[in-house]
Amino acid sequence: MQTVHEIQQEGIRFIIGIPDYPLNLWVDHFFVSYGNPGFSQKRVFPNNNVDIFFNLGSLNKGKLEHATHGFDFKDTVVSGLRSSFMSISPTGSFDIAGMRFKLSGFSSLFDIPAIEIANENLCAYDVLGTEANRI
Repeated sequence: MQTVHEIQQEGIRFIIGIPDYPLNLWVDHFFVSYGNPGFSQKRVFPNNNVDIFFNLGSLNKGKLEHATHGFDFKDTVVSGLRSSFMSISPTGSFDIAGMRFKLSGFSSLFDIPAIEIANENLCAYDVLGTEANRI
C-alpha cells in the first residue's frame, strides 16, 4: 500500500488504503469500516466509480435517493456509478470491506461497461458470476 488513512467517526473506524503499482491502474482504493454505529442512517455520496462492498457484519438496508424500493445488503454488492446519494441503515454491527475501482478499472478487469450498472446495487454473483469468488 502506498498510503493508509484512518479516521474514527460515530462509533465506526474507517481505514482507506491506496494500492501500489500495478494494481493502482485499476483500483482507486481499498476500504474497511467496522464498529458499532452511533447513527441510524449514513449517506454515501455520488461518484463516477464502481464499488464492491463485502458485508462481514449484520444486515444493512440500502436505498438510492430516487429509487422506489431499497435493497438488503447482507453479502457482497456491486454498486454502480451513482448520480444521487445512497442511504445505508445498519441493523447491528457494521463490518464492511471493499474496493473502489477507477473509472475504467472495473470495465477493464471484468469486461462489463460501468454504464450498464449505473444507479444499481446488485448482488456480486449476479454481476460477476464465478469471478466474484476470485475477489
